[in-house]
Amino acid sequence: MARSIFTSREKYVIVFLAGMCGFWSTISSPIYLPALPQLETHFKVSEEQINITIVVYSIFQGFSPALFSTFADRFGRRMITMICLIIYTFANVGLAINNSFVGLLLLRCLQAFGIASTISIGSGIASDITLKAERASYIGICTGLSLLGQAFGALIGGLISTGFGWRGIFWFLAIASGITFLFVAVFLPETSRSIVGNGSILPQKMRVISTAPILSLPTFSKRTLPVGKINSSLIQPKQFTILTPFKILKSMPVFLTLAPASICYSLWLMMLTTLSTSLSKSYGYSTTKVAVAYIPSGIGGLVGTVSIGKLLDWSYKTHYNSYLSQKKAGNDIKFNIFKARLVVAILPTFLCTAGSLMVGFAIQYHTNVAIILIGSCIISMGAMIYVTVSTTVLIDLFPLQSSSSSSCVNLARCWTGAVFIAVLSKMEHTMTISGCYAFMAGLCLLSGTSIGYLYYRSEKWV
Repeated sequence: MARSIFTSREKYVIVFLAGMCGFWSTISSPIYLPALPQLETHFKVSEEQINITIVVYSIFQGFSPALFSTFADRFGRRMITMICLIIYTFANVGLAINNSFVGLLLLRCLQAFGIASTISIGSGIASDITLKAERASYIGICTGLSLLGQAFGALIGGLISTGFGWRGIFWFLAIASGITFLFVAVFLPETSRSIVGNGSILPQKMRVISTAPILSLPTFSKRTLPVGKINSSLIQPKQFTILTPFKILKSMPVFLTLAPASICYSLWLMMLTTLSTSLSKSYGYSTTKVAVAYIPSGIGGLVGTVSIGKLLDWSYKTHYNSYLSQKKAGNDIKFNIFKARLVVAILPTFLCTAGSLMVGFAIQYHTNVAIILIGSCIISMGAMIYVTVSTTVLIDLFPLQSSSSSSCVNLARCWTGAVFIAVLSKMEHTMTISGCYAFMAGLCLLSGTSIGYLYYRSEKWV
């Protein structure tokens, strides 16, 4: 793959823009959680009914990337990103003026449908402008920026809902995402290798929309070819089909990679939901104090994502250098991408298992809230490490379908999360909170064995 024309500094700017688009996807869930008690009262519904708004959001959060990311691979990252932001902005305006519970459900679906794809498209953008040896670091940065929404979303939501009511949350999201759209329209270039190659080729179709105005500056124009000219960096696109993500999911290595990531993500989503209701009802926390309590989990996820990117790149380079040495020695071997990436995956399994036990038993027996917050931080770190690892592995396996492959991560984790959130209240009432989270700890530990199996049997899939 030809090296991108963009400098390291420009790559960071591009990844920053992509990460900020994903920021609105990650903030949309936690910014909403501190207001759940308010929404229950306003719409006169039960806890189980208000949890449905989280379930439908997760369902469309999984479905949307499978659709839009395939379009992004075929028609370009830039245009699809702008479409997603437009849909999301209008959905938030609708939520801000909505007065019915049915409307809340439907608009939450539209909200997720619009914005959820930006994370997988962002991973595709990071993949387009990087080589394998540096890819995980940039994906980690992109995902880490996205997770800033998770780190501070609940705090922002709590402060806004306290000062302006729950409607203020959606007005904030509408205005801020609209401003993000303007920045993307001006500064984000098209990066798809099937459209612009290594960045030196200007888009041939729909140039007014597909070409970022910033590329007309001399510093960029001298690195790009005249309109109509192409070079060898252009990659032939795969045959277009919206079923691409589902075909990728059929692969056994993909299934084994995504199984523990999906379970740990589900645990993370369950923990966030339980945290809101438990701290307000059992500990008597105000909306603002509940919001502050989400910060440790957000920081844990952010630290895990950024740090694991560097670790994944170090592991890749170490294994690749070893592979080159063996090739020079005359050994006929293939480079094992699974061993290069998955050697670090044992860490998040144990983090999620330990964190789940801490949170469940601390809430059940009403212990010091610090134990709950530490457990939430550990769960978030483990879950987000798995998201970064699985995203990197799938992009390495399907580099020409990077957005589609990373959308598989969203599809698997969000739909699995939707199932567990749908039964969360019944699990807590039937098994008790401690029993529920002990069960999830066991699932995390059990699902983690699939990574061990893939690691030791990976030669058959190389």
